Amino acid sequence: MARNNLIVNPSFKTNTTGWSATGSSTITRITTDAFFGSSCLEITKAAAVNSGAVIASRISVSAATSYAVAGYIKVPAGEETGAFQINVGWYTALSGGSLISTTSTISLENTPGDDWIRLMGVMTAPSLALGASISVVQPLAGTVGKKFYADAFMFEAASYVGEYFDDVTQATENKYVNLGLTPLPIPKITGMQLNADVSIGSLILNTVDENGVVWVCTDIEGWWVHPEPEVRDIPRGWGDGSYDVRGRYQARQITLNGVFLTPDPSLIPVSRDKLIQETDLVYVGGWLKTNENPTKASFVRLSGQPDIQTVNARGRTEFSIGLRAPDPLKYEWYEGHELGYRAVTIAGEDSGTPGSGTGTVTNTGNAYSPVVFEVTGPIVGPATILNETTNESITIIGALRGVLTPTVSNRALTGNIATLTTSAAHGLLAGDVVVVSGVHATFNGTFTILTVPTTTTLTYAKTANNVASVASSGTITSSADILEIDTRDHEVALNGDAVGKRSLIDVLAEWTLLAPGANVFSFYDDGDATSSASLTVYYRSAWLG
Repeated sequence: MARNNLIVNPSFKTNTTGWSATGSSTITRITTDAFFGSSCLEITKAAAVNSGAVIASRISVSAATSYAVAGYIKVPAGEETGAFQINVGWYTALSGGSLISTTSTISLENTPGDDWIRLMGVMTAPSLALGASISVVQPLAGTVGKKFYADAFMFEAASYVGEYFDDVTQATENKYVNLGLTPLPIPKITGMQLNADVSIGSLILNTVDENGVVWVCTDIEGWWVHPEPEVRDIPRGWGDGSYDVRGRYQARQITLNGVFLTPDPSLIPVSRDKLIQETDLVYVGGWLKTNENPTKASFVRLSGQPDIQTVNARGRTEFSIGLRAPDPLKYEWYEGHELGYRAVTIAGEDSGTPGSGTGTVTNTGNAYSPVVFEVTGPIVGPATILNETTNESITIIGALRGVLTPTVSNRALTGNIATLTTSAAHGLLAGDVVVVSGVHATFNGTFTILTVPTTTTLTYAKTANNVASVASSGTITSSADILEIDTRDHEVALNGDAVGKRSLIDVLAEWTLLAPGANVFSFYDDGDATSSASLTVYYRSAWLG
């Protein structure tokens, strides 16, 4: 498994080269403890926030790309309890430039004498980011002279945090496989390529984990074939044969087979617990992914009791996990989106803008695929979304509001309820999230509208002293309405609310799907010849096998 951007394990350094102190701390390298290898960083804290260590040189990153970061922390016996986190600073250049923003992992606490804990997180580089600086810190000021250890850091372009290992070569892979299989004869998998190309949840198979345990996927039954079909047989009266009826595909039944090979029998319980935890898919499901260029994924739950058997004294353990994918299709998983979607945005047809109103969405798979439409107002209506390739359409019946910025003419606050009056009809509704600005420090901020007593008044909750009614200025800003249409689950939501919103659209017998290949979409508002609305098509290519 290759790391795109890997911070070299501090254990391989004999000094602190590559790291600098931050937050007035001091750092040194010790050989009395380590998570991996023979040494780690020892950080001596100051009475200042963000005491820790930072890499000396920034790492090159690509804008709008997901990155996984992880590292190990330990508080030795005799020191003080602390909470720690990893900070990623995003910069506009590899050197120089300016800081765009900082993203942090969840802060975790470690007490003296505890084992190493792992800090980890997945974050997206900002749109202008070209460089990243990684630091490990205690965000709150600690006691002068108290220490904590840091080791085994990883930073890579990925949408999940993988296991830590340090640039495993083919020779190292072979070594671990050979060790895990002894004293049995060396099988053919000894020279296999461990490409970390199968995962379920956060468990990565075909890889070597941080404990030197080899995880191998030997087969995924039911993955590369059609799901089970169901076609009813309706006899044709007294005539020969049956009626031709439309069938369906049942849920996909999958069996994930594999083996883990431990270098020492003591690692069997740890590895088994890891497998059980990642396949605990009864109350919540998980994504099974295979990197087949592109990565394909199915959302699965357990279909039966997993079989986990240790078959030799060394610790070779074979497992067979029965899974059920309720959606029989396999979908492309795009790492640039948290749910694996790609997106194409189409501007609403505008009579004054050539080429507006159409766009192409390409399904590279071999099966019809559902999509999620996101329509951003304003729309006068009715408006139409048409897949010209399949001749399937959805009509939006109601109107959608655009961005609203009514002007405030009066303000008042009584009993922790603020009331604003606008100079004209504001067009806002109860439940809208609005930004109040330029009114008064007591009234400004982001709020959810409670009630709309009249077309020119609105209320929201605000805990503050009463304010007598007084003339005012300022504005109230709300975002444009967003209508979401899920063509798989046949769900419709307006501004995140799905209750009763199905009535906002009209469809024929079939909801719009993506055919295999290029699909041409058109989007137009019959009530507005100069539309400024937009349609974003979120999609995943789909395969039957």
